Amino acid sequence: MSEKDRDTECLTCWEELAECKCGNATGYSDKAIYCPYCGHANNTGDFDIDDDDVFTCFRCEKDFIVSVHVFYKWETRRMEE
Repeated sequence: MSEKDRDTECLTCWEELAECKCGNATGYSDKAIYCPYCGHANNTGDFDIDDDDVFTCFRCEKDFIVSVHVFYKWETRRMEE
C-alpha cells in the first residue's frame, strides 16, 4: 500500500476515512489535513502548537478536530578550534 493511501485510512479499523464505520475515523498525516468524514486532503492552516483546533473541511463543510504535533530534531557538530 502506498504512503498516500495509508494517510487516508482510519487508524482504528484501517478503512478509508470516507468509508469508516467504526465511529473513530482517526487519521494521521504529515502531508495534509485529511477530513475524517469525506477523506478530502485539505491544505494546512495556522493552528496552535500542540493543541486541538476546530477545522472545517473545504469539500464536505463538516467541522472536525485537528491536533497539531510538533517534532524537533537536532544536529550537532564540533566547533573549529
